[in-house]
Amino acid sequence: MANIEHFSLLAKGISVWNEWRNNNPEIIPDLSDANLQGMYLECVNFEKVNLTGANLSQCKLRWARFDGAAIDNINIEEADVVNTALASILIKQKTEKERQKKLTRQSQETFKRYIQNFNIQSLEQQKKNAEISGFSRDYQKAIEESLKAFIHDGDDVACIGYYVYEYGYCEMCGHKPIKWHYILENLRNCSQIHIGSECVQNFQVILSKWGYRPEYIVFPNCLKPYTRWILDKNPQAIVFNDDIVIHLNKDCEETIKSMSNNNQLKHYRYVKRTNYEGIEKLIMVDRF
Repeated sequence: MANIEHFSLLAKGISVWNEWRNNNPEIIPDLSDANLQGMYLECVNFEKVNLTGANLSQCKLRWARFDGAAIDNINIEEADVVNTALASILIKQKTEKERQKKLTRQSQETFKRYIQNFNIQSLEQQKKNAEISGFSRDYQKAIEESLKAFIHDGDDVACIGYYVYEYGYCEMCGHKPIKWHYILENLRNCSQIHIGSECVQNFQVILSKWGYRPEYIVFPNCLKPYTRWILDKNPQAIVFNDDIVIHLNKDCEETIKSMSNNNQLKHYRYVKRTNYEGIEKLIMVDRF
């Protein structure tokens, strides 16, 4: 919470605030979570100020100084941030909003096709799908705890690569050793998890039980040949859509390369986003 005295000083005007800052350089003002919406703050001295979570939307902030300020989770929507350190942050926020809007639209369209496909599946296939949910209590507990930390309802999850590592570890159920590892990214919060093929197929089972939507993992088309054994057991576990996977945030190259000197790493393949002549596209990196 913001310090009331500090907030009151700022409310008295820029000249009063800046003079107080100059006379009290040892004090670090706390304006965390303060609602400063629409205030005229041109040339204000916010150096080293704690602005975490503050609402600076629609503020006039030209030439304001933010050196050393804590600005996590601030709202600067529609703010005038010309000639401030926030200009690049505003651009990133706008870009992220557009990315999320596009991702949401594509995700909704994909989910509609997914539902249409499996609403007409045969009773025999439904019975086959039900059989895969008979896993042990310990396994279910482990996978549910991992998923609660990794995903929330409405999050899109994409597989952005896989690798073959002889004595690996599944971060979702804790099983080891495993050989095939799939790298999943939560496209909303950029977190990653490395899991085995059994947990890929059971990911959908747990999310379906919770009522989460979407419940599947989105794979790039280039990895389709490496999902056959997963889809044989649970055809609802995966959809293929490059337009969703292209919203990946993290490049998993560094993670895999850190293992490249280990002779247990046999093969890896992953996708990364690139820009070619102004058009974003996915490219595949394949190493044996």
